[in-house]
Formats: sequence, structure tokens, C-alpha cells
Amino acid sequence: MNAGAVQYFPGIHALRGIAALLVVVQHAGHFAAVATGRPEDDLVKIGLGSIGVTTFFTISGFVIALNRHLPTTEFVCRRALRIYPAFWAAYALSSAIALLADHKTNFLWSVLFLLPTRESWAIHLPLWTLIFEVFFYFLAAIVFSMRLSDRTLTALALCWIVAIESMYPYLSGGRPTLSVLPGALIAIAPYNVFFALGMICALNLRLLVRIPLEVLLVVAVVATALLPLLPPHPHVTTFLVLGIGLCSILIASIQVQKWPKYLLRLGDASYGLFLLHYAPMISAAALLAGTGYPAWALFLFMITIGLAVGVPFGLLEYSFHRKSLRFLLAKVLAQRSPTLDPGALK
Repeated sequence: MNAGAVQYFPGIHALRGIAALLVVVQHAGHFAAVATGRPEDDLVKIGLGSIGVTTFFTISGFVIALNRHLPTTEFVCRRALRIYPAFWAAYALSSAIALLADHKTNFLWSVLFLLPTRESWAIHLPLWTLIFEVFFYFLAAIVFSMRLSDRTLTALALCWIVAIESMYPYLSGGRPTLSVLPGALIAIAPYNVFFALGMICALNLRLLVRIPLEVLLVVAVVATALLPLLPPHPHVTTFLVLGIGLCSILIASIQVQKWPKYLLRLGDASYGLFLLHYAPMISAAALLAGTGYPAWALFLFMITIGLAVGVPFGLLEYSFHRKSLRFLLAKVLAQRSPTLDPGALK
């Protein structure tokens, strides 16, 4: 494999868009209930948001492992440029939007750089998920710099899953918030199972793509059927079964060559949509509280306002990232990595 080559799969890109949409729908149900005065009565009874987030994590594990051959400096630059500029812009914009409903936003340097924490702050963004992403990038940069074989990397990923499974009773300890805000214990938090499984898929992609599409879909259906029989998340065994199902869908998506253009465009906007749909819903819920609108109407409105703000921001961020940041990255790394393809940065 060319050390500078980065593979691109349209099916993975479409899955990003679907995952972001699931998160938007989940939050729309929550804030519609908030606006009706029943914050405990989420209108969406299925954990679509959790499925969306875990899909993002699985895709991240997969895509990051595809980048394992890149020079370490290039790898770090790619990841930093992908996460931080959009996050900083969304941090500022979400603060301004939240002010419409008199919601203040905390500013912390640790938040600005997405460092692990156990504190829950008034940040109107999906902060905890980004903290997990950045930690995984940091860990991957260290491991990939060692230039280990794919077999060794697969073994390390499996050992990571076993360690998470073994340490789960000590991490949870009756405190479920530690699963999303684990602080220094982030390396053994249950959500890392999805990153590890995604990595394993990428490391063994040549074998996995030989599995018939029908078999992959059956595995996904069986995993879905098992979930109601398992402990509620964030139990690590439940996550493991869910992760296997998501990996089956991920590999199946690679085998499907044709995807609707609107899903691919939604994939383009997925990161920005994920970042900037939450704050508009918070403000809308506060402004519409007590207006007497039916819950279904508020639910549709929340989806609409989340998409109306998040999608344009996502498309703008994606375009800026592709044109400006990728160009700068190519210039900086041109001498260090002559095989760099500026169009491959994802």
C-alpha cells in the first residue's frame, strides 16, 4: 500500500450522514419534550442518539486505522485540522445562539483542547464525544508511530477490548457518568470498544469484504435482536454486541457502490451538523416553552431548526476544510511526504 494513500469509501461517508441525522432526531425529541414542560418524557423512545454516536466512533476507528501508514507528523496534523477548527467555530457560534435563551456558556482551556475530564460544564455541544475522539487520535498516533504489523495491531485492539471488559466493574461502580466523563480513566471507558472494533475491521478489511452482503446483514439483525436481552448501556458487553452489529453494517456499506447524492452531501455536512444542531434546539425549547404547541409540532420544528442551522454550517466547514486546510497541510508536508494526496484528507 502506498504510504501516502488514504482510502475513501462512499458508503462510510453516507453512514456518517445517517449517524448525524439519528443524533439530531434524538435531541429533537428531547427538546420538544422540554418545550412542553415534560423534560423527562423524551418523545423518541428508541436510543437513536446512542446508535448515532456509537456509529461515529466505529467509523472513526475504521478510518483512523486506514491512516496507519502515514508519517506521524502528517497523521497528527490531519487529525488536529479535522477536529479543532470546526470545534472552535462551533464553540463560539453555539455560545452566541444559546445567549438568545439567556443560557451562558463556560469557557475553559481544557474544553478548548478537548482534554479528558470528569466535570460536566455548561457547554452546548456534544463535548464528551469529541473528548473520546481526540483521546483515540492521541493513542493511535503513538501506536501507529511504532510501525507494528497489522496482526500485532489487531492483537492490541483485542487486548484493549479485554481490558475494558475486565475493568468495567471498577469504572462504573454505580456511577454511570464515568462512562461519558471518565477523566483519567478514559482509556478503559466502555465507549472505546467501538473504536477498537472499527480498527479491527480496517486492519482485516481484505478478509472481511469477502463476506457476502447477506451474511453481514444477518449478523447485524441478530445483534440488534440480542440487544433488548442484554444489560442497558453503557454496559460493555452490550456495547460489544452493538459494535459487532455496527461493524457488519459498516462492511456491508463498503460493498454497496451506489449511494444517493443527498446522503453523500449529508455525509459532507455530518461533522458540522453534529456540532451545531444542539444549541439552536436549546434556545428554541426555551423560547417556545409554555406556548401550547403540540409535542409533534415542536418535534418537527426542532428537527427543522437543527438541520437549518447545522447543515449549512457543516457544508461550509467541510468546504473550508477541503480547500483551505488541506491545501495548507499539503504545503507544509510536501517535502516530508512527497506522495501526499491533498484530495484525500478526510
